[in-house]
Amino acid sequence: MIRLVSLFIFIFLTFSDNSWSMFVNADDLFRDYKENSTLIVDARSSISYLKGHINNAIHLDGGCSSELCYKKGEVPCVLKPLKEIEVTFSKKGLYRDKKIIFYGDNDSWGAEGRLFWLFDKLGYKNISILNGGYQLWKDKGYPTSLIPTINFAKVSSKPLKLENFTMINAKDIESMLRNDSALLIDTRELQEYNGAILYGEKRGGHIPKSIFINWRDFTNVDYTLKSKKEILALLNKKGIPNPDKIDKKVVTVCTGGVRSGFVYSIMKYIGYTDVENYDNGFWEWSALSELPIEK
Repeated sequence: MIRLVSLFIFIFLTFSDNSWSMFVNADDLFRDYKENSTLIVDARSSISYLKGHINNAIHLDGGCSSELCYKKGEVPCVLKPLKEIEVTFSKKGLYRDKKIIFYGDNDSWGAEGRLFWLFDKLGYKNISILNGGYQLWKDKGYPTSLIPTINFAKVSSKPLKLENFTMINAKDIESMLRNDSALLIDTRELQEYNGAILYGEKRGGHIPKSIFINWRDFTNVDYTLKSKKEILALLNKKGIPNPDKIDKKVVTVCTGGVRSGFVYSIMKYIGYTDVENYDNGFWEWSALSELPIEK
């Protein structure tokens, strides 16, 4: 019975273009924008935001220069304690009863996906990503601004109280590999996967058994998401079963959780339910000399 329900959900998600508003297009966002019913979050860097952003969008960097992150030991991009994240969210009015849409661009490394992962893990339900990002919005002539948005957060009808959530770490990954209970997707560039050290990793290479799929392979040239059919074909070609067939946890990996966060959001969109983003990423794994690395 459970398998039949899963199959039905998979078929519904795969063949219905409007089955899930997790990735919204610019036209739909503009409608919500005019109705002032959506909180828009720019996940790009501060510099990109100041060069131009969607009018009224607040800024929350989803990358490793984010105010949500700090350096911890050998890992330069670790999420701050939950209490500090809660303060940041409160200041920006990021309450649970808000409809929130994140966006990035072709140069933001999928930072909007990392924010989607974080908010998803924290239990936010009404969150989406702008398909095609800022450039597509701008190309359509929709409102943009150079003036930073000041969001005067009001007391929400549902007070912001973030629950604790657990993130997988290197030891968890090691255990999953030993038990053959996870399928790892390495979302970096091929040269990184093959051993190039580009971002201060302690060692080059990749986690054993991880499957290489560059995060950009999921998008078109204009940064819009490829169709569900194309994405499933890409995954199948790499030996990854469809959502209704897989019996392992899917774990996305990159250097520090950004590109892998973007792929996490896509895997959820396609219909995979047991998905994790290894947020500390290869920075953490490569810094632990006892852990194996392949090239």
